Amino acid sequence: MDRNEADRYLEQSRQRGFVLGLDNMEKVLMALDRPDHKYKIIHVAGTNGKGSTCTMTQRILTENGYKTGLYTSPELYHINDRIHIDKEEISDEDYLQVFSDIVEICEKESIPITEFELLTAVALEYFARKDCDFVVLEVGMGGRLDATNVVDQPVLTVITSIALDHTDYLGDTLAKIAYEKGGIIKSSAPVILYPQDQEVEEVIRKIAEEKGVSVISPDFEKIQNTEVKESSQSFTYKGRAVELSLMGEYQVKNSTVVLEIISFLEQLGYSMDRKKVLQGFKNTRMVARLQKVQDNPVILLDGAHNEQGIGELKKALTLIYPDRKFVFIFGVLKDKEYKKEVEILSEIAKAFIAVEPDYPERKLESSALKVLLDQFCSEVADLETIPAAIEYANTEYKEDIIIICGSFYQVKDVLRYYNH
Repeated sequence: MDRNEADRYLEQSRQRGFVLGLDNMEKVLMALDRPDHKYKIIHVAGTNGKGSTCTMTQRILTENGYKTGLYTSPELYHINDRIHIDKEEISDEDYLQVFSDIVEICEKESIPITEFELLTAVALEYFARKDCDFVVLEVGMGGRLDATNVVDQPVLTVITSIALDHTDYLGDTLAKIAYEKGGIIKSSAPVILYPQDQEVEEVIRKIAEEKGVSVISPDFEKIQNTEVKESSQSFTYKGRAVELSLMGEYQVKNSTVVLEIISFLEQLGYSMDRKKVLQGFKNTRMVARLQKVQDNPVILLDGAHNEQGIGELKKALTLIYPDRKFVFIFGVLKDKEYKKEVEILSEIAKAFIAVEPDYPERKLESSALKVLLDQFCSEVADLETIPAAIEYANTEYKEDIIIICGSFYQVKDVLRYYNH
């Protein structure tokens, strides 16, 4: 199977949409002789912060000499960037070989596999073939019925910050969403839990109690000596000094979750060199997390795409750039609670430029978005595409801070524009 054939098959799988359930994955992994049993899995769910938590954890394990797989979603540039071992994404050759083998199983067994299920199976099998020590596995959506929840023997379960998102699928209250996220908790592994609202905490802790596992949470009160610069920040936590290249107060909190993960692994007997742990934090850089893609004027790319994420973005911007004005290149999916996001950003926005994410079935047309933006801001332009918006901002807002945000599905267009 060549790349074009694989892409066509993946598109056919995509047409099946979201199918929540584990039957397909169980059949595929059984046919593959349970590749997920051949390495230690850290399974991570949450609404916000799970990608950052996964990436920091993987980087630290890699720095300490453990061969570590990382599976995240969605892709930010191309499919391969969902699947990494250490610092390298899966090669085309390996991707096509594993992909072809799994397609053969699905066709032989008449398994109607979806896009996300297929890519998850590719990742799990690839990590086994490459003899990984650890795999850091990010949930796609929810948890209980997510394809990644086919794994049944994680060494650790992690729940990051939970907020309202994907309410059509996961429920319209925090408690309902927490129940779905908490569905990844297994009797084999304790839970590292980002401190949450009370109703979320109660749900997660009840599930953990029913499974007979302990819950470990970082203590945010022990975050001290925070210092924020334009491109880095530092703090101490339980006497350990940490420097981050990732920006925003929320990343400091996410990193305390990672410190608790590392501490637990040390208790299990895995050696972690303190200097290499700190080096892992410092060396973690991520696409679309307050990523500076241009210097003059400053243009930042961020994946914030829900009310909580946008709120944290606003907080970070005003802390890092206290005396600057902000222009938002903004695009959203029509099934999101985007009005609340606009309300938050309008408190600090000088101007908005409406664009459309690269997701034809779900995007909100920029003309419709402009109608809403006009209610909150006097300077609004409808440019539709990312390249046009960037060029317009470069001309009209040379003295301001420009932020591209609202959806991960416009990241690819930004990276293509800058040839990243």
